[in-house]
Amino acid sequence: MAIVATCPSCGESVLATHANYSCRKCVQRLPEDILRRLPAFGGSGAFIDARPSDSASTTTLSSSPVVNRYRDAYRVANALVGLGNGLKILGPCLAGAIILLSISMADKLGALALGAIIPAGIPGVLFWIAGVIFAAQGQLVQATLDSAVASSPFLTDSERADVMGLPPIISSS
Repeated sequence: MAIVATCPSCGESVLATHANYSCRKCVQRLPEDILRRLPAFGGSGAFIDARPSDSASTTTLSSSPVVNRYRDAYRVANALVGLGNGLKILGPCLAGAIILLSISMADKLGALALGAIIPAGIPGVLFWIAGVIFAAQGQLVQATLDSAVASSPFLTDSERADVMGLPPIISSS
């Protein structure tokens, strides 16, 4: 994928396929000059360097407390999903490490080390289940926020699209 820009807040690459107002890593709103370059926002997809300079950041967030509250809630939901996904990866890695350690110690401890292979799966499964629960909870929070944002009388359509991370084409149709 072609890189269109870099996020001025965190340095994450913004790909030409990016279709949200905010950075996928730090969830900060991308500056207008980057958004205008993205094909989803009518741009050509040409690269620009948006790394922060010594001057103040060009990121413009809505001053509405409602928009900021929803944006913060989406950050919490994304953090829950990320934590869950991390636990789902950590569980099998932990189980694998215990299994490898048991196999490597088999010559010293004999059957006792080999007996640890089966119980090694227990923390792996528990971490994976916890990860599924955290990720599901985060996605439930996101779905609830989507419903709340969509029905809020305090937001305009463009603010709704902005808070949900949708391209402006969605709010204009």
